[in-house]
Amino acid sequence: MWWFKRRAAAWEASVRDQAEQWRHRTDQELCCRLPSSDAADETTEEQATVWLARATEAARRAFGFTLHDVQLRGAWAVAQGGVVQMQTGEGKTIVAAVAAVLRARFQQGVHVATTNSYLAERDAEEMSPLFRLLGLSVGVLSAEATLAETCRAYQSDVTYGPGYQFGFDYLRDQLALRAAHEAPLGTQLRGQMTGRPIGPTSLRQRSRDFCIIDEIDSVLLDEASTPLVISGAASESEDLRGYEIARDSISLLEDGRDFAFEGRSGRLQLTTEAVTRTQRQLDGVRQLRLSRPWVTYLRNALQAQYRFQRNEHYAVIGDEVQIVDQNTGRIFADRSWRDGLHQAVQAKERVPITASETSLSRITRQRYIQSYRQVGGLTGTAMGAEAEFQSVYGLAIETLPTARPCLRVVEPMRAFATGEAKREAIAGDTEQRHQNGQPVLIGTRTIEESRRMAALLEARGLPHIVLNGLQDADESAIVANAGQCGAITIATNMAGRGTDIKLNSQSRAAGGLHAVVSEPHLSHRIDRQLIGRSSRQGDPGSAQIFVSADDLLITEHAPRWGDRLRRLAGSDGECRTDLSSEIRRIQQTVEEAHARQRATLLKQDEWLDQVRQILSGAEAKC
Repeated sequence: MWWFKRRAAAWEASVRDQAEQWRHRTDQELCCRLPSSDAADETTEEQATVWLARATEAARRAFGFTLHDVQLRGAWAVAQGGVVQMQTGEGKTIVAAVAAVLRARFQQGVHVATTNSYLAERDAEEMSPLFRLLGLSVGVLSAEATLAETCRAYQSDVTYGPGYQFGFDYLRDQLALRAAHEAPLGTQLRGQMTGRPIGPTSLRQRSRDFCIIDEIDSVLLDEASTPLVISGAASESEDLRGYEIARDSISLLEDGRDFAFEGRSGRLQLTTEAVTRTQRQLDGVRQLRLSRPWVTYLRNALQAQYRFQRNEHYAVIGDEVQIVDQNTGRIFADRSWRDGLHQAVQAKERVPITASETSLSRITRQRYIQSYRQVGGLTGTAMGAEAEFQSVYGLAIETLPTARPCLRVVEPMRAFATGEAKREAIAGDTEQRHQNGQPVLIGTRTIEESRRMAALLEARGLPHIVLNGLQDADESAIVANAGQCGAITIATNMAGRGTDIKLNSQSRAAGGLHAVVSEPHLSHRIDRQLIGRSSRQGDPGSAQIFVSADDLLITEHAPRWGDRLRRLAGSDGECRTDLSSEIRRIQQTVEEAHARQRATLLKQDEWLDQVRQILSGAEAKC
C-alpha cells in the first residue's frame, strides 16, 4: 500500500470522478456483477478505483450520502488485509460493507464477523440495499437456523454473523468430517440415498477465503484467551450430589491453613490433609458415582466460593447461572465453564445443577482466524497492540483521521482512597452535569458496581437508566437515547456498543455527552472504547476516569500503589496528585502479561494439533 499513503488525495479524487460518471448509469448497469478475478491477492490501483467508484455511487443511491475520503481509504485498507483504526461514529459499518464489496470479486464468499448476533442482523439489513444495487447476495447466520438455512447463508456473496458463530460452524464441520472418516464403509452412500448425508456434502462453510472482523481487538485480543469449544453430554452418568457434598465440605477448611490462593495468579494451593479430611464426607453415601477425582470437586467448590463473585463473573437469572463476559459486561446464556466448575457455581447458588459436558472439539480464536486465507478488520482502539497483531496474525494497523476535528475534552483523572468516596464523587459530578442539561454515560466494570451507582443516583433523586449487559435491540435503542438532554445512563463496560449516540440541540449546547470511566480496566484499550462513545463526528463531548485503591486493577496488580494512594488522600478521601501516568504503567504491565498468556495458549494449541495429527496418522497406518 505504499502508493496509498503517497498519493491518497489524487487517488480519492479519481474515485470521485469515476463515481460521478456512474451517476448517469441505470441501476441495471450498476448492478452488473463485478468481474470474476483470479485468486491473486494483489489488486491494482486502477481496479480499486473502479470498484470503489461503483460502491460509492451505490451507497449514494441506497443511503443518500456520499462516502468520506477517510471511509474510502478505510475500505481499501481493510480489503487489502489490514486493521483500520477509526474513531466511534466515523462509519465503520459502511466501511466494512464496501470492503466486502471489493473482496466479493473472488466469488469465494466474504465473512463479516460482528461482536453479537443483533449487530450482525442489523448491519446485514442496513447494508443490503448497497449489496443489491451491486448484484451481490447477503446472508445472516442465526443460532436457531437449520443446517439448510445456515448453508444458504454461507453460499451468499457476503455472510454476516457473530464472530463466535463462524468459529462454532467450523468446529461442527470438523466433527462432520471426523464422523465421515470414522464411519463404516458404505455409510456415506446410504446417507445420500436416504437424504441424510454426512461428511463433505453436509458442511456449512464453503470456504474461509476472507473475513472482515468488526471490533477486531476485542475478538482477537480480549477474547483470545477463551477457546471456542463444542461440548456434548458426558459419556458416563454422573451423580450430581458430588457437587453439593463438595460445597458443604469446604466449610471444614480454613483459609491459610488448609488452602490458599496465590496473589496475582489466583492459583489454588490445597493441602493433602485437607483433601483426606473432606473425603470422609463421602463415607456413607451409597452408590455415589463421580466423573472426576474428588480433589477436582473440592478445588471447584473453593474456586466457586472464593474467586467467582455473583454479578461480576456470573449472574443468576431465574434458576440458571449465566456467565458475564469480563471484557464486555454482557451476559451469555449459552456459555458454561468446563470441567465441573459451572456445576460447582450452581451448587454454591443452590439452583438446579445441570449435567456436566465433555469437550467434543475445540480451537483457539487465534488458530481459527489463521485458517482464513486473509483477514481484515476495524476498531477504534488498535494502537498499543501493534506488535501482537503483527506477530500472531501478520496484520498491520492503519490509523485514519476523523472526517471532522475531534472536539472531545478529556478531563484529569480523579483518584480516591476508597470505592465509596469515588462513587460519591461520581454521583456529585453527575448531578451537577444533569442540572446543566449535559447527558452522562457512566461505564462500570461489573453488574454489582452498576447497582451501587444506581442506588446513589436514586438517593439523590436523579432519573437514570441501568443496562446490565444483555445485548439486544431494546438495549441499543436505550443507548441511542443516551445523548439526549440531561440523560443519565449506567452501563456495564460496552453495553450497546456499535450503536450511535446522537445529540439533540440542547445536549449539544450543554457540552455534549460526558463519558465516565468509573474504574480503570485491566486494558487501557477498554477505557478508550468507553471514552470514544463521546464527541463523535465532530460533536462536543467530554470524558473522565475515576480510580480508587479498592479497584480490581489496584488490589490484584498493584496493592502497594493502593497503600500509597490512601496515604496521599485528603480528609475527603480524594488524592489531588496526578496519578494518571502511574495507572497507565500498571495497565501496560497487565497487558503485557496477558499478551504472554495468549502466546502460551496459542503454542499449547499448536502442540495439541501436532499431537492429534501424529495420532491420526498412526491410526491410519493401523
